[in-house]
Amino acid sequence: CQYYLKNISCLHSTTKVKNAFNLNFDTVSEYTSFLQDAFLFLSVPLFTLNLKKQHMEPKKIYAVDTGLRQSATFFKLEDVGLLAENITLIELLRRDFTPYYYRNKGEIDFIALQSNTPMSCIQVCYSDLKNPKTYEREVGSLLEGLHELDLPEGIILTENVEYIEEKEGKKIIFQPLFKWLLE
Repeated sequence: CQYYLKNISCLHSTTKVKNAFNLNFDTVSEYTSFLQDAFLFLSVPLFTLNLKKQHMEPKKIYAVDTGLRQSATFFKLEDVGLLAENITLIELLRRDFTPYYYRNKGEIDFIALQSNTPMSCIQVCYSDLKNPKTYEREVGSLLEGLHELDLPEGIILTENVEYIEEKEGKKIIFQPLFKWLLE
């Protein structure tokens, strides 16, 4: 349980956890299922039309209660971005979206679906967007998903950056997470 709480918003597979703790595959699978059934964790699958691939690919794990996560792990300043991503997931669920993550050349934190239709691509970035590598990673991944899903705009949720940018015919909205939560 503490392993999952410590590693929220990270990719997890049963094999990875089995190897980390030298446990039986079926035991890890069963215990992970129990933790999800007890509403301690949520898992977010890969967005793909190939259901076999979606089932086989690692899922991202999130805490249902970020307070429980904080009480069960040692809080570090760099964890703030992970918590922001976790909070974004909880809000997407509250807004009745079905969340997925996207991965091709880059990775998008969330593809938000309603009625099996992609509605939005959302990145959560609490690191320095003035750093060219960070900016290119976040924006490049978002643009890749927007083009593949034929969506007109995407959101990058930030700590305090706010502006709108047009790039490759797509609108990228940089918005502080707290403002997005208040919409």
